[in-house]
Amino acid sequence: MPALNRAWLWLGVVLGVGAISPVRAAFTPSALAVNTSYRWTENISRASGAADFRDAAEYELGGQARFVRQLTPRLLARLDLDVAGWICPEYDLLDRLEFGPRLVLTRKIGLGPEAWVLAAETGLTARTGRLDDADSVAARAGLTLSKRFGPWFSTAVSGSWTGQEAKDAAFAVAHYAAEARVNFDPHPRARFSAGVGRRDGTFTVGASEMRFGRALAGALGPRVASYFATVPTATTELFGPGWVSYSVEAEVEEWWCEFSPVLTDRSSLALRYGRAHFTNRVDIEYRQDTVSLSFLYAF
Repeated sequence: MPALNRAWLWLGVVLGVGAISPVRAAFTPSALAVNTSYRWTENISRASGAADFRDAAEYELGGQARFVRQLTPRLLARLDLDVAGWICPEYDLLDRLEFGPRLVLTRKIGLGPEAWVLAAETGLTARTGRLDDADSVAARAGLTLSKRFGPWFSTAVSGSWTGQEAKDAAFAVAHYAAEARVNFDPHPRARFSAGVGRRDGTFTVGASEMRFGRALAGALGPRVASYFATVPTATTELFGPGWVSYSVEAEVEEWWCEFSPVLTDRSSLALRYGRAHFTNRVDIEYRQDTVSLSFLYAF
């Protein structure tokens, strides 16, 4: 994909700021929220060998402005403007800023609180950070079908596509995703959720200089060496001297569970645990576990 540079990212900022007035004229302001998160990831490096596993904590501060417009009695348009900053004290090349708009069209199919709801969304996310090679713009489109079954249970299934154009080809990736989730609401102020998903496409992973060099030299077999010789790579030093980031074709199976208590009429928490299991085209596996705690406050 064509390379990006910071000028394109700043152009996106200017265009976004210039769009605020038309957005406010076409939509009605609905909500303003801020959130902060702590996230700990085992194997944040997405490495296949245990010797290259790097574990780290990240801290997020973000905000969202939401606008809505009722197009028909059953069709609602929603525009979210999101911004989030991430800091990783242990590996500062992961520090980054992400921002962009998301448009969601929601249609209710049927009457009453238990009617099916179909939502279509599209969005753009620009990313800039300490690692110039990872500066990127990502586009996303998806569909979600959801339904409530009585006061305690609700479900949702979704499918999406995400494509990312980056300054370096090692970070230019794209994938399809499918997810199913179930929510259990035993109390108006508490929710338990669980979900499973699958992604299929290209992903950025990493390896130390020594391990990647051994793979190219055939230590993991000629099939692996031949494949790794063709993938986009970049020496990023993300997690140490000579660290290599590279893009591979892979399938990802993941699952997660979450507990979300409501603290006040305006604030809530979310405690989440998830696992992702990557299997690339030459059957090398990558595992990643994540635990996060988030606080949301709506004005």
